[in-house]
Amino acid sequence: MESRRFSVVLSTLDQACFLEQTLCSILDQASGAQVIVVDRGSKDHTQDILSFYRRGIDRVLLRPGDSQAQSINAALPYIRGDVTTILDGDDLLMPGAWEEVGRTIGGADQPGWMAVDLLSVDSHDQVRRRVSSEAPSSLAAMLMREEDAWLPDIGMFWRTDLARRFGPLREDLQHAHLFEWWCRWMAEGEQPAIVHRALVAQRELALSLAPQRVLDENLEQIRVGELLLSHVARTQRQMLRVNLDRRRRILALARAEADGYEGHLFLLCQVLLRPWWLTDQHLRHALMQHLGPHHLPLAA
Repeated sequence: MESRRFSVVLSTLDQACFLEQTLCSILDQASGAQVIVVDRGSKDHTQDILSFYRRGIDRVLLRPGDSQAQSINAALPYIRGDVTTILDGDDLLMPGAWEEVGRTIGGADQPGWMAVDLLSVDSHDQVRRRVSSEAPSSLAAMLMREEDAWLPDIGMFWRTDLARRFGPLREDLQHAHLFEWWCRWMAEGEQPAIVHRALVAQRELALSLAPQRVLDENLEQIRVGELLLSHVARTQRQMLRVNLDRRRRILALARAEADGYEGHLFLLCQVLLRPWWLTDQHLRHALMQHLGPHHLPLAA
């Protein structure tokens, strides 16, 4: 696959302290790779770093205020490579990545996309853990999140024509936009190749592990399941409905515990939309404990 060209879309926001390392991890091993950087409005010295490496960067897009999905969509029309991947401004492309991509995807009888293992590293480049990618057995399994199978957001490589075929990312999803993309591809019968080599390193920072972010991402994944329900095999749809409802209920309880009175008002609103939840004794207890009759706005 030596004749093929690779493209990297790099979406960044105030990541100057890692950006140079990220750029070098790409440019040092892929001469001729197309690098598209989308700066979502950085206030640090990101632009100084981009200016210094401008010769190796094909295009810089300034998109202040964009979400990550919007920034990636903005870059898609400029991609010229046969194979593409997406990185954040603090990720690292590990040595040997492009060679492995060339062996695994792109041929007529090969899959159109692939997932690799990830190294989770801290701000000092210390490896905290290795995360293995695994292909879900079906679209329903992917949406239910009940298997150990997992496809990452970062660490995916695909034929560019495949992405064009399925269209842009959903910009109304702040956290699960790539999850929805992969599910959409699986819904159309595209199965990824899995390569158990750690070819991408991802920063594990406090912000990415914040409880509210985790809750919001899981809620968006549930929404994706509801959006793609009709694409699931008929024999699995009811199982998926039950799974999504159960997870939504668990997350509503978690938010009630995390956000105090406002969280319990949110839980009450969810129950009004889904009265069957009242069969759950844990949920009833949570409502009665924090929203007794003298606390409820409706009692006024």
